Amino acid sequence: MLPGALAGIADSLYVVDVSVATGLARYYGIFHLPALHLYRDGAFHAEVQCALHADTLRQTVAQLLQHPAPLARFFHTPQNKTAVGIWLRTCRQAQNRTWQHGVFMEVAGSGVLITGHSGIGKSELALELLSRGHRLIADDAPYFIQGRQGIEGYCPENIRDLLEVRGLGIINVRDLFGANALKYRKNLRLIIELYTADHKNLSAESRLHGERGQLIICQQPIPLFRLPIAPGRNIAVFVETVVRQHNLERSGFAGSGLGEHEAEASAHPSPPNNSHPL
Repeated sequence: MLPGALAGIADSLYVVDVSVATGLARYYGIFHLPALHLYRDGAFHAEVQCALHADTLRQTVAQLLQHPAPLARFFHTPQNKTAVGIWLRTCRQAQNRTWQHGVFMEVAGSGVLITGHSGIGKSELALELLSRGHRLIADDAPYFIQGRQGIEGYCPENIRDLLEVRGLGIINVRDLFGANALKYRKNLRLIIELYTADHKNLSAESRLHGERGQLIICQQPIPLFRLPIAPGRNIAVFVETVVRQHNLERSGFAGSGLGEHEAEASAHPSPPNNSHPL
């Protein structure tokens, strides 16, 4: 895919009335893109001219020579410039997809990717979250791209509406919970990794603040929270709490302040109260 921006007839009229050097300088100043620009030389000319940036042209040709693809392709379309630009951007994003194993859901309004090793209970957790009013985006194989407002996650068409649960098989979420329980796109805000842990060996830091980290997706760091699971724990409630706490922190509130107070109280215990009531 050639990097650059598309320009239509209206954009080229701004260029043709001035000198070539001044026109191209203004043209690049509008778009702020040192890339390949396609425009028509006037409203009544059909010839397509190219304004090329030397460094971009050199890099583009070097990349194209590594693939069996034509250097240029000309075509006529009844679509306007905006529609063609959206189509080209979609094709470029499709080449940069990142696939992740897990269940991608909308929890409390935020896109959350639930990960963990096979058989740990991701689908069962998704089923519980669906029953609590949250939405499924993709099960098992969501893919992510770099969007304009962050990392966007999507559901492949061949697994839409479907959720695989061990012991139940593949269920249709639309039939069981309705269309409102589904979404096909959401920005990724948080990753929750489920793991089996021995709670006797958990450190005091993990018990008070949780295990946090980051995971790089599409060259962007995404907050990661590792959640220990055990029989008898209501993991859905834990996930809802983690997501709401994360939303508070993104809004500027210290949602983890409780753990800080507990840690301070443990380090500096209050003296015992020896007073007796009258």
